[in-house]
Amino acid sequence: MTTTITLGPKADCIYGRTGSTKTSQVGHLAEYIWEKFGKRTRLVSASPGGWKPIEHMVANEDNPQGFIEAQHLSLMTSFPLETITRYCQGWWPGKDGKLARSDLSNVGAYAFEGMSDFATLVMSNLLGRTDISIPGTPKESFVQDRGTTEGMRWGFSGMAHYGFIQQRIYEAVTTTNHLPVNKVLWTAYDTDAKDSNKRQIYGPMIIGEAMTGQCGGWFGAMLHLTLVPQSAQVEDPVDKAKKITVIRRVPIMFLREHVDPDDPYKVPYTAKPRGPSSKWKEWPDFMLPNIGDFYRKLDKMGDEAIAEMRAKMAGGKK
Repeated sequence: MTTTITLGPKADCIYGRTGSTKTSQVGHLAEYIWEKFGKRTRLVSASPGGWKPIEHMVANEDNPQGFIEAQHLSLMTSFPLETITRYCQGWWPGKDGKLARSDLSNVGAYAFEGMSDFATLVMSNLLGRTDISIPGTPKESFVQDRGTTEGMRWGFSGMAHYGFIQQRIYEAVTTTNHLPVNKVLWTAYDTDAKDSNKRQIYGPMIIGEAMTGQCGGWFGAMLHLTLVPQSAQVEDPVDKAKKITVIRRVPIMFLREHVDPDDPYKVPYTAKPRGPSSKWKEWPDFMLPNIGDFYRKLDKMGDEAIAEMRAKMAGGKK
């Protein structure tokens, strides 16, 4: 069984609209890591919706046995960019609550939720700051209210803000590639943009459009979560002797680039598995939404590919 911790790129991305089970994937990752390595998963989240779907796995005073250690960033985080950067470098709050370099020997994975929310949080912070000057942004690009004693200030974003944040998110992701853990997972919402060939695509939302078509190269696997319609017969709430048909939206996880069959423009959603080249054809187009099962399949493929290579080498020596 493969258990190697590499220092090269290891971050994967899973993206989809709200309600597509992105947060649940963090739980599936944590279950896989605990099952295989007996280690905990760290979650850094800026999602305003929190982590309710996996709350039963998160360690706290009431649940010290939880195998997810979680930290939440919000508009109350004073310096979100520095905080995100430190988390990506493996720092973690100590007993005094202050961020410091931490022992990662019992940490098997990191999950960052996610690129879209981190970018929005940093943008909000930059627009409220008066101690910095963003090049290319007019000094008068803010609104100042004086309805109360202290007043309030709102800033306006410019192109320089977007470029600055896009570069910082790139640096954050690529920094996590080198965390000495087994897996790193980033989540994001989905959005439409253009790739380097000016082709319309769907992909992970960062902020603006410039990085959506480029960020696939930052990651190993990039998986897309979407909701597909499924009809079901249920009891009529008015007449319980009857059945009515309802259309439910059921989540699935795409492993390959695909299009929505109902989209007249056939705009592709970016997706890719990443594994042994000799096993490429064995990947299905989609799976049930469980990234833990994806990693289990990847482990199996890796073991088979190594065995096949060794058999070929042994055969060549004869």
